[in-house]
Amino acid sequence: MSDRKITMWQAASIGLGNIIGAGIFVLAGVVIKESGPGAIVAFAFTDFLAMIVAFNSAELSSKIVSHGSLYSFTRITMGDSLGFLVGWLRGISYAIAGAAVTLGFSSYLLSIFHYESEYLILLISVLFLVIITSVDYAGIKIVARIEQILVFLTSAGLILFIAISVIYGKWEPSRFTPR
Repeated sequence: MSDRKITMWQAASIGLGNIIGAGIFVLAGVVIKESGPGAIVAFAFTDFLAMIVAFNSAELSSKIVSHGSLYSFTRITMGDSLGFLVGWLRGISYAIAGAAVTLGFSSYLLSIFHYESEYLILLISVLFLVIITSVDYAGIKIVARIEQILVFLTSAGLILFIAISVIYGKWEPSRFTPR
């Protein structure tokens, strides 16, 4: 009998949820606004870097048998001090990504109602953080199940958006030239 708490697919869903939430829905709007058509190059470069990190993590997972995380790999290969540092930096990066996602979602939610208020955005963001933290404290199994459902729905929505764009979209070269 395995002592695993979550499956490989649930762990992958948690990772994808972070990437999709912060990377696609929140940061994409800022990147596209600032870089225009250069956003395609920026996303391609970022994808390349993400693949390098993914292959590196896969290699480490195959060579170092542990519960698997950047903390574990660093601690085993480079010592406790660097493992501790990497663990904390990873936690901080997730906190920043979580804050970005909640702020972005709050802004999108209020924009539906054509309402702009920095204080209300912050209030809704804090409310989301409290809800997310409560779910997190309920246990990793519940988080993993919820994340699987959200990643499936989000991925299906993105695929539908891409399909509709390809079918009904109109190619205009002027959209791919800097202004």
